[in-house]
Amino acid sequence: YASKHVLEHIEHAKPDDATLGTVMHDAFVRVHAVVQDPTLFQAAGCTCTVVGINKRTHLLTCANVGDSQSILVLPDGLATPLSVDHRLEANLEERERIERCGGRLGRANVGGVPGGPLRVWPGGLAMSRALGDPDCEGTGGVAEPSGSRVQMPPGGGRVVLCSDGVWDALNVEQVAKIVRKAASPAAAAETVVARAIKARGLRDDT
Repeated sequence: YASKHVLEHIEHAKPDDATLGTVMHDAFVRVHAVVQDPTLFQAAGCTCTVVGINKRTHLLTCANVGDSQSILVLPDGLATPLSVDHRLEANLEERERIERCGGRLGRANVGGVPGGPLRVWPGGLAMSRALGDPDCEGTGGVAEPSGSRVQMPPGGGRVVLCSDGVWDALNVEQVAKIVRKAASPAAAAETVVARAIKARGLRDDT
C-alpha cells in the first residue's frame, strides 16, 4: 500500500522544488493515517524512502522513515547521505526525542536475558519513525519523515536506495564502488544485492 500510494500523493500534487519536501511529508502522514484503520489493515508497518530528482535543476529532495537508506554517489566515488537512519541503536537524537515523548527504550527479552537491537516500548519497534505500526502509538514513534535537499554537482551522480538488508552487509564505500563501476542501474542493483547476500546471507529484506 505504501509503495503505491506515497508516490500517488506526490504525483497528484505536481510539486515544484519549493514545495516537494512539504508534499512528501504530507504523503507519508496521509498514508500512515489510512493504514491505522484496523478494519482495513492488520497491524503492520514498513520503512519508506523517496527521492525526487529535478532533471532541470538537478536538485535532489529526499524524505524517509526507518532504515532504508539512500546515498548520492559522486563521480569521484565519494558518497553523500540523503536519508536519516532512524534505528534507535544508531541515532542518539531520535532516542532523546522518544524519551521526551514518554517512550521507554530497552532490548527484547531473549531467554530471560535482554538481547537484540534497542527498541521502543510498548510495541517493540527498533526504529523511531515508520509507516503503520499502530501498536507503537503514544511512544514517540511517528510517520513524519526526515527530509533533505542536496544539489547534484555538474558532473552528475548516481542515486542509490537500499533496504537495511544491504546496509547491514555492505558499508557505504563498498556500495559506492560497485555502483560507480556498473554499466547500468540494473547491473548496479543486481551486483549490490548479490554482494550483500554473499557477505551476510539472505537474513533480511535485500
